[in-house]
Amino acid sequence: MKGTKHLHILMAAFFMGMVMLLSSTAKADSSKISVTADRNSAVVTVTVSDAQISGGETSVVCYSPSWNGSTDFNTASDYIVYMGQKKSGANVISFKLNAQPVSGFYTLIMGSGGVKNEVKFSFDQQISQVTNTGITQTSKNTSDKLKAPRIKTKVKGRKVTVSWKKIKGAKGYKVFVANKKKGKYKLKATVKKAKKTKCTIKLKKGRKYFIKVCAYKKVQKKKVNGKYSKIKKVVIKK
Repeated sequence: MKGTKHLHILMAAFFMGMVMLLSSTAKADSSKISVTADRNSAVVTVTVSDAQISGGETSVVCYSPSWNGSTDFNTASDYIVYMGQKKSGANVISFKLNAQPVSGFYTLIMGSGGVKNEVKFSFDQQISQVTNTGITQTSKNTSDKLKAPRIKTKVKGRKVTVSWKKIKGAKGYKVFVANKKKGKYKLKATVKKAKKTKCTIKLKKGRKYFIKVCAYKKVQKKKVNGKYSKIKKVVIKK
């Protein structure tokens, strides 16, 4: 019990220090901060390239979506999912949440050298960055899956032409092939132009194949697949 009480006091002292540290109204550039959230590992990586706060030790506090903005430690401690200090000389701060990820926006507050940066993020990849300058940048609908293409196939010798209609919001398309309908599908071709709505692939003779297609878009420079089309069976004759 004494150990728990002592830890609580230390956390309270650290929290109060954070409040004092982050009370500054110095400018911070939200465009120089990025957040990557991974629902599976619950790891949140914050990359800071703002020279004003990258040189020394940075205080970090992360609140759950249910936090009401209170700076009173006794009230706010129930909503803190990470609290610590990081040396940010390499411009990368990485930490793991100490609670199971939930829906909604988390609030991450970092402070160093009298500069405050507040970033909001969610595990559906909808990211909103906010600083004390009032600058807001929001990327919406990044979690919405693209519609499934409706595909057609045409066989000519060993060549199979797969076609579909353009999917709104797509950056490109991926064509997958398997030897069994419920087998392991391998990426056979990638169409990197959204306007292009067909692809020709070569397959081996004397076999049957199963083909499906999905559109993809880019979220934070990563390809995110949309919904898959219905599976089409083709037979390559001997």
